[in-house]
Amino acid sequence: MKEATVGRWLKSEGEPVAEGEPLVELITDKITFELEATGSGILRQAYFREKSVVPVGCTLAALGDSTEALPDIEAENRERIAAWEAEMAASQEAA
Repeated sequence: MKEATVGRWLKSEGEPVAEGEPLVELITDKITFELEATGSGILRQAYFREKSVVPVGCTLAALGDSTEALPDIEAENRERIAAWEAEMAASQEAA
């Protein structure tokens, strides 16, 4: 699996989330599954909208205390997406 589509968010930004609670529905070419939260806190930011195709390894959301500064995840995600897009383009050229 190299990518998944964000099917739907099961929590909205600003809602509390408990560790292990389903957070987002992801769709691959073989299965649809609910990804659980890896920690507890407030869903501070969802980095991808529903129907977005996301490469494996991207951070989908930030959880935390409402007073914490958000980490700079978007730059890291952009790097992963650029690498994924380059890999996809190279595989299409090779075909």
